[in-house]
Amino acid sequence: MNQQVMHEAIFSSWLRESIAVLPDRVRCMRFITRPSCRFTRFGRDLNMLLLLVLLAGGVDAEELPKPDETPELEEILYITRQDEEPEGVLMHTREYDESAFYWVAPRLEYYVMLLRKAYPSLPLVILSHGDEMSALTLPKSPEYPEVHKIIQRLVETHGVDFQVCGRFAAINNLEESDFPDFVHMIPSAPTALADYRDLGYELISIELTW
Repeated sequence: MNQQVMHEAIFSSWLRESIAVLPDRVRCMRFITRPSCRFTRFGRDLNMLLLLVLLAGGVDAEELPKPDETPELEEILYITRQDEEPEGVLMHTREYDESAFYWVAPRLEYYVMLLRKAYPSLPLVILSHGDEMSALTLPKSPEYPEVHKIIQRLVETHGVDFQVCGRFAAINNLEESDFPDFVHMIPSAPTALADYRDLGYELISIELTW
């Protein structure tokens, strides 16, 4: 056994022991990571550990203030009450108001907490394909600081894959470099929505209430 294999074996053994003492809500966590992080078992284990550590210190839905308006709540609760965990959940926004995330981001975070409590390992995607994505650009960060904090927290602490539509971004002269690292640009929202639906994801449209 070479030194690298030995180190990986020791790490994997320690990781299993560490998981055994974690709270129930994160013990069975499994995550779909970016393809570049899935080449080795050691890489998967390392990503798993980082996510488990982050989630162990996360906020429960009960500790998060419920937004004043939660029009999609029944859809979310319906998913959480199912006997079997779905393949994943995709929540998508398409508004004509740049400031939409000012109201929608807290709602998204609340929904994510509810879904995570029911299914700690559930793959979650949030896809923006409207004017609201402009608020997520780096130049707009000082104007929407709380929105950026919430989205970054969803990605880095709660394992959400936050995506924006590249086609819509291009129409508005936006490039991937205009967004922070926690925002993932995809080629086309309509294509992605169809693909996720084919994969068995539950799709939920998040909209403003006026």
